[in-house]
Amino acid sequence: MRVKLARVAGFCMGVRRAMEIALEASRNAPKPVYTLGPLIHNPSALALLEKQGVSILKEIPRKGEGTVIIRAHGAPPSTIEKLKRAGFSIKNATCPKVVKVQMLAKTYASKGYNCVLIGDKGHAEVIGILAHAGEKGILVSSEEDIEKLPTLNKYIILAQTTQDRKRFEKWCKKILEKNPGGKIFDTICDATFRRQHEVRRLAKHVEAIVVVGGKNSANTKRLAEIASECNAFTLAVETAEDLDLEKLKNFSSIGVTAGASTPNWVINQVVKQLEALPGKKETILERGTKKLIRFLLEANLMTGLAGFCLALGIGLILRLGLRSIIGACAAGGYIYAMHTLNRLLNREAGRYNDPLRANFLTIHQKALIGFSIFLSILSILISFYLGENAFLMYLALSLLGALYTARLFTDKKFRKKRLSLSGTKSFFVPLAWSIVSVIAPTIDLNSVNQQVIIILFALAFAIVFLRSALLDVLEIHGDKIVGRETIAVILGESKTIKLIKIVAFLTAITSLALVVWKITPIGVICFLPISLLFLLLSFKLKGEAIGLLLRLELFVELNFILFALLIIILKLIGIKLGFKI
Repeated sequence: MRVKLARVAGFCMGVRRAMEIALEASRNAPKPVYTLGPLIHNPSALALLEKQGVSILKEIPRKGEGTVIIRAHGAPPSTIEKLKRAGFSIKNATCPKVVKVQMLAKTYASKGYNCVLIGDKGHAEVIGILAHAGEKGILVSSEEDIEKLPTLNKYIILAQTTQDRKRFEKWCKKILEKNPGGKIFDTICDATFRRQHEVRRLAKHVEAIVVVGGKNSANTKRLAEIASECNAFTLAVETAEDLDLEKLKNFSSIGVTAGASTPNWVINQVVKQLEALPGKKETILERGTKKLIRFLLEANLMTGLAGFCLALGIGLILRLGLRSIIGACAAGGYIYAMHTLNRLLNREAGRYNDPLRANFLTIHQKALIGFSIFLSILSILISFYLGENAFLMYLALSLLGALYTARLFTDKKFRKKRLSLSGTKSFFVPLAWSIVSVIAPTIDLNSVNQQVIIILFALAFAIVFLRSALLDVLEIHGDKIVGRETIAVILGESKTIKLIKIVAFLTAITSLALVVWKITPIGVICFLPISLLFLLLSFKLKGEAIGLLLRLELFVELNFILFALLIIILKLIGIKLGFKI
């Protein structure tokens, strides 16, 4: 099935912030941890929080202990004071956009203005905003409410952040006709507007639209209404389990959008389920190709091939002959084994980033562990051909990998004692790749230029770092949920993407300069297009990369295959022209 994901979908800034506050509180705040009512309007997200030990506080007791998180929709000031008097520690996860509306209502009410709020009756956000306006607050939730408005001389008009802008503008016009002179504050969140605009655009390019989100989510309901208004077949679901596959398989293209409170892992699950569905016009060859690519990625075979190609390319640059192929086989086997065992170890985060992949790893766990151990041992044996030092290097790296993955083979008590490299994963991974690709094949050779080795090591480290950082950004949401530290979690998404762009640009410039100044063999120029491709991929991470995890991962791994192919082509051109490259 051809699936188009809306350019803007899933967690908005306020919801993401609220979830991160709640998850951080579940690990570090005084226990027990509660949210005052549902943190956000999404059952999947609430189920996750409950699993993490965050429950919902429905009534405020006279005396309490622990931490209460104020939901993203906000709460009346009197409620927050009551929680403090009861003895709770407060963490305020109110969306900053909602806080802005609350402050406008409070400020203008204190100046004697009536505050007309266009919003949904009974909604938590509306209750909180009206509480800040006090007696000056007036709710408009229908056109009948506009007709019932009293005469207003001094007033402002505000909007619930998730309101439809077209309706807001229409109602504002009617309110001003009835009571001229009011001040309008368009407080509709940009995230809501962008999602609504995007679903209108998406409806023009697909035959059906699936809207993912909680049934109680106001902005999700509005997205479904807009999709229907655009005459697209619309299906609203909370999870992939709600998909009506029989109906959907009658279409050749399906658009997917989601409310601002819909978790990324739920959207990913829906997208993957739809992609696996045979489309109306999809050929057997197209379907088979997609399944093969997914298998190669899920089984980590593409990662092993990427490691093989990096080592092969560097061996060809150094003119190592047969040693290039043997070193590449050892490197590919080792990299496959370590990455597969690491994926199996971190399946919990994978369940949120890509549930179908996590399911694949669970089903084939024994086979994958067995194959990884076999390749790890085989790599050590192959490395013996490279020399004694290379053999010892592989042996040491494999033992370190075994220590890290020990929890796969031991009981729960030992799991807490395992070696933890999560916080420095983005540095240890490129370090290991660079060692097996550059150092191991050359450490027992005396004829290799050491300056060139150091340069190639640095360049290899740089492009593997780009790979690790890009994948960390793609998997940031699942990593945050399980408390796994990566460079993306530590620095944040935007700073990590900036770092990727800087490293990619510097690597490209460096590789070009090294060849122009004849410091290294001409094959080093192949680092230039690969770095630029990583730079290009980093721009794809702007905003949400929901639904693109495997697709972008495929391009990331293909970069290394392209690297080896470019060097081979360069070598063949050199042979044809009669000079060494």
